[in-house]
Amino acid sequence: MGNTATAATMERRVRELIDDLGATPFNTSETVLGWLNDGGCELHLLFATTYEDYLRERFTITTDAREPPEYALPDNLFKCLGVDWVISTTDRRRMEKFSNAERNTRQNGFPDRFLVPSYRLVGSQIEMIPAPGSNYTVELFYVPQFKRLGSGDSVLDKWPYVMEGFELFAVYHAAAEALQREEADARTMLAKKEQKRAEIVEALQPRDAAEPWAVVDVESVREREQWPW
Repeated sequence: MGNTATAATMERRVRELIDDLGATPFNTSETVLGWLNDGGCELHLLFATTYEDYLRERFTITTDAREPPEYALPDNLFKCLGVDWVISTTDRRRMEKFSNAERNTRQNGFPDRFLVPSYRLVGSQIEMIPAPGSNYTVELFYVPQFKRLGSGDSVLDKWPYVMEGFELFAVYHAAAEALQREEADARTMLAKKEQKRAEIVEALQPRDAAEPWAVVDVESVREREQWPW
């Protein structure tokens, strides 16, 4: 089902925590929503820098004969996680990144399954060497940028990676900001926020309990494929 929280329910939770439910509240809805988005952005960065797989998206590029071989990146790209050279539905190769110092290497050659181009991100574009030519497929895996909640949005719409209860991180952040604005004691809300951060980190680490982050049986892993590399 996913997270059922909305911008409105989160705002009300903030107002309950800071006792701001009067007919003429001290903080406007726009102000509270801004604080909620600030907290949500901080939570997004926690995912984006440590638990990227929860956010991963794909972007497909079809190459052509353009020179220089530079292609537009997705508008919402925050961080690249890897690039694949797609030969067929059952055959793909990982593309390696090249540095600026290597920009004039591999000038000759026709890319195929044995000569996979290299890539680098330059501004809002991805550059490939050697030039791939026409009708090849490149697939980019990336972390998207943070999406801000609007007044009528739900957490599931904009923050689908935020599981039920995780949104309280943004709620406590907003409540602390509101209390600090009033020059009141915000230490309790800040402590709640850090406690929620710790709970989130602990919950996210063992996402796949069947495959722990440790070597458990090297021989069985080696036997899965004849050529595991």
